[in-house]
Amino acid sequence: MNTIDLVKILKQSFHANVTPLIWGQHGIGKSQIVQALASELEYECVDLRLGQMEVGDLIGLPSKEDGRTVWLKPSWFPREGTVGILFLDELNRARLDVLQAIFQLVLERRLHTHRLPDGWKIVCASNPSGSDYFVNELDPALLDRFLHIQFRPEPNEWIGWGKDTGKIRGEILDLIARYTHLLGSPANELPLEVLPSPRSWEMLSRMLNGLEDRLWLQCAMGLVGKEAAIAFIESLKKDQEIPIKAEEILSDYAKVKTRVKKYSSGKKARLDLLRITGDEFLRILAKEGKAKALSAKEKSNLVDFLDDLPVDLAFALVKELVKIPEVNALLHSQEKFTEKLAQAAQAAA
Repeated sequence: MNTIDLVKILKQSFHANVTPLIWGQHGIGKSQIVQALASELEYECVDLRLGQMEVGDLIGLPSKEDGRTVWLKPSWFPREGTVGILFLDELNRARLDVLQAIFQLVLERRLHTHRLPDGWKIVCASNPSGSDYFVNELDPALLDRFLHIQFRPEPNEWIGWGKDTGKIRGEILDLIARYTHLLGSPANELPLEVLPSPRSWEMLSRMLNGLEDRLWLQCAMGLVGKEAAIAFIESLKKDQEIPIKAEEILSDYAKVKTRVKKYSSGKKARLDLLRITGDEFLRILAKEGKAKALSAKEKSNLVDFLDDLPVDLAFALVKELVKIPEVNALLHSQEKFTEKLAQAAQAAA
């Protein structure tokens, strides 16, 4: 994943209220990316290295107030009325008691008696497990709260950054351009098994709203795991081969009109699927009060759908629909259905 895509996913996680956990080696720019994003959004940024902290650094020190023990907020804790990013680095290098405090922060947005202001977002980062790092195993219940992101900057991206900023000597950039493996170890799979849960599917649903389709697989893998993510993406490819739901047509026909046209004619015609949709319409509209409760938009969508159907299929469906008084009145008010209605009446006689 390149930096641009990482930033897009981070921004989407803020909108979806999902906490991201970035996995990657040291020195690849995780903290710089988060700080740059905070600057772009005009947010404050608090960067905490959890591997160097004790639980007292998080929850603050005790004091007395009116004869009771109270806990003073630590100096880094965000103030009310501010917005920002709380970047929790080295998550899996934190001590057990620190991890317990972070669990509460991610779950409840609280640290002991201190509540994180509403305008603050949480981003976490960890180094991969293995012989190169001394890390702790994270609790599955904690891991299930995150969108897991495997990140390593692409060599060409890093070279471009070095040129644009002037921070890297030209000789070094030339070397990396020739031998890209010298930039560092390639990114591997996520250093943990991500498994689906009702919570992670719900988080994925929020993440996908407004996110570019090409990033869906990355997000799905980070929330429900590789197997479930692939199954989900494959199901989308087959979406064009399943019946269109009647409720989809009623709520927003423009969204599925192309599929109706595709099913209606040509080599990929699927009249069988359109018949299933027609049968669903009959079941829905036959329910007491349903046809009467249709809004003007839903009526218009129904009419447009019937008008786009192949003649024979439209005739068969109209013949049944006119048995429902409200739909009969609706169709008789449409000049385009005059011939179909006449045929339906003749057939009924």
